[in-house]
Amino acid sequence: MQKFGISLHRTKDGAVDATRALHDVANAIVAQKSNVQAQGLIAGAFGVESLLPLLQKGGKGIDAFIKQARAMNLVFDKNDLTKGKQFYTNMLNLEAAATRLEYKFGNAFAPAVQKAANAVGKLTDKYGDIVASRVSDYVERFAKSGE
Repeated sequence: MQKFGISLHRTKDGAVDATRALHDVANAIVAQKSNVQAQGLIAGAFGVESLLPLLQKGGKGIDAFIKQARAMNLVFDKNDLTKGKQFYTNMLNLEAAATRLEYKFGNAFAPAVQKAANAVGKLTDKYGDIVASRVSDYVERFAKSGE
């Protein structure tokens, strides 16, 4: 990390300052000028290969990106994140309730569906060949009527 001028920064709470680290990585990438292979290796070393086009713009590019995101109201505060998590939890609960309802309907309808399937099976066994030949005759007649 030091080879590229990147050091580990911490926030006032002691957590790793990921934003500052990303700036350092971006600036190290920019320092490689047009050596795309070296830029890719640096990004890969930090697991941020997918961000390479942004990182190639340096720390200023990241700042501009964040500014644009803020202008579009795409940066969320803790309250927004809490609401989002609650929404996600509610959606999971709704999906679970719908699944339980589906199982209850399935269990309630299963005997009737089984009877209907058996009846259709018996009708198919008894009349299937007749119906198939009649349908074939009707289709053939219809085709000839259009000529």
